[in-house]
Amino acid sequence: MPKEWPDQARFLDVLKTLRSASKSKLKVLVELASKEARAYYKHAAAILVKQIQVKKTRQRVPILYVVNSLSTIGQQTITTGGSGSSGGGGGGGG
Repeated sequence: MPKEWPDQARFLDVLKTLRSASKSKLKVLVELASKEARAYYKHAAAILVKQIQVKKTRQRVPILYVVNSLSTIGQQTITTGGSGSSGGGGGGGG
């Protein structure tokens, strides 16, 4: 990843302390991932994918809540014609 994501350390800290689907932590993660999303969406996506891969099944659920929240916010932004702060949901690289 060529660019350094300024909020990466904070994103990782909150993600590592996420034990359940806490609304406050989900909000922080979504805000961090959505801020300057056009430039750094690949960073957030890569971190979430890696966490899903390395966690045990029961530990994946909170991370999937984050993915769901991000995709919901992205879909709302697209359908309402918002500012485009979210890059949508297609981060897979085949």
